[in-house]
Amino acid sequence: MERKLKIEVGESISALRYFLKKFDVSTKIYKMFFRGKSFDFEGFRDYNGDEDVSSIDWKASYRDGKLLSRKFREEDDKKILFVLDVGQNMMFGSADKLKCEYAAEIVISLSDLVINNNDRAGLLIFNDRVQQYLLPKRGKQTFEYFYNLLANPDTYGGGSNLNDALDYIIKNGDPHISAVVLISDFINVDKRTKYNLNTVAHKYETLAFMIKDPIDRVLPNINGEFIVENPFNGQQLLIEPKLASRQYEFNSLKQEKFISDSFRSSGIDFIELTTSKSFIYDLINFLKERLKRKEVRR
Repeated sequence: MERKLKIEVGESISALRYFLKKFDVSTKIYKMFFRGKSFDFEGFRDYNGDEDVSSIDWKASYRDGKLLSRKFREEDDKKILFVLDVGQNMMFGSADKLKCEYAAEIVISLSDLVINNNDRAGLLIFNDRVQQYLLPKRGKQTFEYFYNLLANPDTYGGGSNLNDALDYIIKNGDPHISAVVLISDFINVDKRTKYNLNTVAHKYETLAFMIKDPIDRVLPNINGEFIVENPFNGQQLLIEPKLASRQYEFNSLKQEKFISDSFRSSGIDFIELTTSKSFIYDLINFLKERLKRKEVRR
């Protein structure tokens, strides 16, 4: 019998569905999450002061002597691509769940949301290279395939090369994909990644979920020494937490700031999620913030 990872999605799926029902127009909430850039130009309309000024067409406004907004028709058939890091770095956990288990629950729960809205969910998994690219599809079979793939421990291992995954999307991604959702701990983000993020975000609506274990930020408060090992090259280091904690936290915060700055400069909405607590609450707040900004294109 094949061993499975601890992937528990029932509670998360129920919580997401309940949350959507609490809103008067759940379709609006859904579109705010996966609003996409797949729009066809339809014409012009009078500018509404509540809209983002970027919607104004200045040439048309000058010609007609009044402010006009561009009007777009959104594609009804949304295609959401989840891009998941399955490298050895995600097979770590000091809480109840490994990072890979936590990330898998997010992907499976959100794909359920997509599929139940009669849209298409796709999945690209990568470690040191792209391992699988599943084109966005509808249906229960897609959901079941995601679950079986991500619950299998053999899916995980190897390095973590986000640049390779982004290059692949840039070169091979369906131009009609509505949104790309990146899920990783992003420990290997560098200057080249910043350029690739800009390119992907220009082409697709892009979101990023940064998955962290508590020890990724702060060393445990224990006496004595222990060995840490680099998952990519096997190098080991003997450390004493009480002596190394300050430098460790400084380096962690520095890297996280570089990551968040990379997302912000690319116009990518992102959230930081920690495996020691449910992702639902942070996701709810994330949705509320996107609603407040009123950046949805009409």
